[in-house]
Amino acid sequence: MPIETILSPSPEQGLLFGSSFLRDHAGYIMTDSRTAIVELVANSYDAGATAVKVVWPEEQGRELEIEDNGTGMTLEQFNRRWRTLSYNRLAEQGAKVEFPAGIKAKRDRVAFGQNGKGRHGAFCFADAYWVETWRDGHWVLALVELTSGGEEPFHFKVEREEEREGHGTIVRATVTRKLISPEEVEEALGSKFLVDPSFDIYLNGKKLELLDRSSF
Repeated sequence: MPIETILSPSPEQGLLFGSSFLRDHAGYIMTDSRTAIVELVANSYDAGATAVKVVWPEEQGRELEIEDNGTGMTLEQFNRRWRTLSYNRLAEQGAKVEFPAGIKAKRDRVAFGQNGKGRHGAFCFADAYWVETWRDGHWVLALVELTSGGEEPFHFKVEREEEREGHGTIVRATVTRKLISPEEVEEALGSKFLVDPSFDIYLNGKKLELLDRSSF
């Protein structure tokens, strides 16, 4: 048998992923709670949100939720951005944040994320999470689940589609590990975002106060 035949894979064969691939790929985003929550809120910041509401549980087994009023995504955008490993935000969307229609930004906002890894932040706390996103009159609900390896490192399935006005995104997950206190969440978010007056963060119903720049 020619050596080329031995070395060439058959058409049905493809790459396989080890069980730790996604954790190796995402790094601290999936292993460090403070990094994970910062990255999840950064997704809202980069979506041009002016406000994000974080519901943070005080015990495991309860649900975390992050809701923003950013641009949201069409189904096509959602599929591309969520399914692409090492998504190149700079090439696809540019360095500056797009704001929702009707919102006049007081200044340009430079995107926090660049490689799309921040969307894996919810996997720090659970093996599965839900995403709702709506834009241009269309709403999508998807379930994203971590796999044990094989043909895909995570599984993505759109569960429902409906008509809906407005724009925004919600990420929800039931926390099963690496839970930190609301105080630690507030400290982590404050160190990254609370110097921008165009971005309000609410944690369990309480608006986090803007940091005084003079203290830096």
